[in-house]
Amino acid sequence: MDVGPVLDTWRQVLTVDFPRYFLTAAAFYLLIVFAIPMHPLALRLLLVHMIVRNVVGHLGFEIWSAGFARHPSTRWHLTPTHHDLHHRFGKGNYGLCFSFWDDWIGTSRSDCTATYDAVHRAQTRQRVVTGEVQP
Repeated sequence: MDVGPVLDTWRQVLTVDFPRYFLTAAAFYLLIVFAIPMHPLALRLLLVHMIVRNVVGHLGFEIWSAGFARHPSTRWHLTPTHHDLHHRFGKGNYGLCFSFWDDWIGTSRSDCTATYDAVHRAQTRQRVVTGEVQP
């Protein structure tokens, strides 16, 4: 297995993306702390939620079910595929948690759902080849 692309990705994340993301997230967190009165536990839960969503968005593989991106109650949640398209093309799909922001300001990529479906087909084929699931 060639780990070169993985190392290149992490090098990019740690040297360029992380400082920029950290400053943005910290500014958002401070804005909430000073603008909205919240219990300290609620603030901690918000921070944990932000970290978990960030990790899921950068996994590089899909964890949600095949119908997740199309179901009416979940299609507005971001998926790793949605975020991967942002990194691959550098334009569009700017949302961090919810896709309706991109839809609202017109930055949502039109190929997102089709790419999500293609990723799921590829992951299913790979699991069949490795014997994880039956065809």
